[in-house]
Order: sequence, then C-alpha cells, then structure tokens
Amino acid sequence: MRIGFEVIVGMDGEVRFHLFPPSSSVLEEQSLITLAKDESTGTAVVVIGKFYYQHELRTYWLKEIAQQTHSEASLALTVFQQAGLNGLQQLEGDFSLVLFDPKQQQLLAMRDPLGNWPLYWVYEGERI
Repeated sequence: MRIGFEVIVGMDGEVRFHLFPPSSSVLEEQSLITLAKDESTGTAVVVIGKFYYQHELRTYWLKEIAQQTHSEASLALTVFQQAGLNGLQQLEGDFSLVLFDPKQQQLLAMRDPLGNWPLYWVYEGERI
C-alpha cells in the first residue's frame, strides 16, 4: 500500500501535489494527509501526520488562523507565512511536511525529530 505524497513543480512554476491517501476507513476519517495553498502567493504545503498542541498554536496565531480550520497543512502554512522556517522548526508532532515557496523558489522538506513518517526525495535529471 502506498501512503504519502509527491510534489511536482512544472516548467511553468505551477506546483502540483499527488496524494496517496490511506485506504483504511479509520485512517481516512482522521485525515492523515492534508494540503493547503495560498492562492495569492502560490505557497503550498502538504503534511502527512499530526501536530501536537494545536490548541496552543491556534491561540498564539489566533488572528491568522480561522477557528474552523482543522488542517495540519493550514496550520503549517500560517506558521510559515508569519514566522518562516524558524516557526516551522518549532512545530511538534508526528509528521512529515513539504512546502514550496515560489517567491524564494524553495522546496522545504522536514519531519519531526523521531521520524515516524518517512520522507524521501528523488533526483530525476535536474529535478528533485
């Protein structure tokens, strides 16, 4: 069974995510894989796993995060937009994430220190 995601940045700079969600109904209910994109900046993030202390994150970023947002990807996107990489490094949980910032032409990949969710990348010619 293939669970995870791949990020493809086209020659036109458009970011596309291919998601490979879990097939188990129990896992589907918990949304292990989430995606968020800021249409105005083009910044996009995909997260597999969960963040801890979401209540504290929502309280700290109250102005920026809508209370109805339950997506880890939306939380990560907001934290990145407000605090950059330093903010993302403060996230705790059981996760892997990939973020593309078209303004900086950066693809960031990170996971929690214990690394329960694998994170792989492949070089294909000049592409990652």
